[in-house]
Amino acid sequence: MFAGIEQAFTITSVNGETIVASSNQQVSMKDGTVLHAWCWSFNSIKENMAAIKEAGYTSVQTSPINAVVVGNGGDKKFTEQWYYHYQPTAYTIGNYQLGTEAEFIEMNRVAEQYGIKIIVDAVLNHTTSDYNAISSEVKSIPKWTHGNTLIENWGSRWDVTQNSLLQLWEWNTQNPEVQQYLLKFLKKCSC
Repeated sequence: MFAGIEQAFTITSVNGETIVASSNQQVSMKDGTVLHAWCWSFNSIKENMAAIKEAGYTSVQTSPINAVVVGNGGDKKFTEQWYYHYQPTAYTIGNYQLGTEAEFIEMNRVAEQYGIKIIVDAVLNHTTSDYNAISSEVKSIPKWTHGNTLIENWGSRWDVTQNSLLQLWEWNTQNPEVQQYLLKFLKKCSC
């Protein structure tokens, strides 16, 4: 997939400046290039790390890494059931599509060897719409949700930030206990 890349490559930074770096040179994230490894498993990312580095990427963004609804009977067709990634059931690392927590940790270990940064996609504003699939740990947080009343007025900031998209259970992010719970998850992701 990444074969035939030369040793030197060009990176265009966010501010429009162009820099040239060798494949062994460390580049800051703000000046680097991100590979969005959408629907790639942790093992696929790990197995392609040398090619990712050789292609000039300095960071890799994963799909959401937390536990999610097991859709379509556990079928792993990523491109057809990508939306299950965005239906969290628990805030633990690993899911049936991307892999286990141990595979996530190993992917990060290999990325570090190549000087590649890992960026995790995190769904922190809602859970799944299936209330029964939401973990008891989440449901044990007092006043954890605003509910799943649908957004009616897209022109109302309050409606959009307090009500639900597609009847997904909306986190009550104003709640300090919710904030601490989600922060704990993010800290664990930074292994």
